[in-house]
Amino acid sequence: MARKVLIRFFRPTTFWIAVLGIVAFAGSAAAYRDPPPDASGTGPNATAVAEYKFDAVIDPDIIAGRFTEVWARVYWPDPLPDNSPLLVFLHGNHFTCGRCSVGLPDVAVKPSGVLVPIPELQALLGLVSHPTDSLDLYAYAGIEQASETSFTVNGTLPFGYGNPLYSNTACLHEAASVTAASTNCAANTSRVWQITGGFWWDVYKGDFGRLRVGGQGAYTERQVFAGIGGGPNTNEGIFMASLRYYPL
Repeated sequence: MARKVLIRFFRPTTFWIAVLGIVAFAGSAAAYRDPPPDASGTGPNATAVAEYKFDAVIDPDIIAGRFTEVWARVYWPDPLPDNSPLLVFLHGNHFTCGRCSVGLPDVAVKPSGVLVPIPELQALLGLVSHPTDSLDLYAYAGIEQASETSFTVNGTLPFGYGNPLYSNTACLHEAASVTAASTNCAANTSRVWQITGGFWWDVYKGDFGRLRVGGQGAYTERQVFAGIGGGPNTNEGIFMASLRYYPL
């Protein structure tokens, strides 16, 4: 059986498809190396523009202990063609806008107001095994980590991300008010890692359908940069079970 598989795999048709795929990939990769267009330039068509900016406030739903603002500038064709749909997409500067990870920020703010990138590490490792026709095993481990990118004015006024002068004094107990919690629990995340594993087992698979049992366990830990009051870390362990029946 192994010999037949190898013979089929190296058929001339399959070989040339693989070669064409490699050539196509190389061509697309070369295209991505071209310099991107200048987004600050103007095109041949006239546009109208409008801008709005709200005052910066502390919103615990975005990031505790930090001021965030809503500031947008919108451009559209002028004049706008009749009966033409106008779609407006706005994107913010903080990590809650369109992120699919654990929410580590991309940039930090210098005292001068200049944005600087935060060096980060992201890694994922997964293993899948099929020891029998009725049993599937899997395990995954992942980590996301941000580097301290902090600045201080006169040794007392902290800026940036992960600054050791940020207060974490209210992170380990219930604060007297929402304001106290937002200003005394910066808790800038330095690292989040998780390990998980599980299985799927076909208890029955035959003329009457399929009955599957599954289980998965996971352990997640969040670590924060130490500040005034320490660096409170947290973790969570969970286990989930599933019983599924698939009729014919």
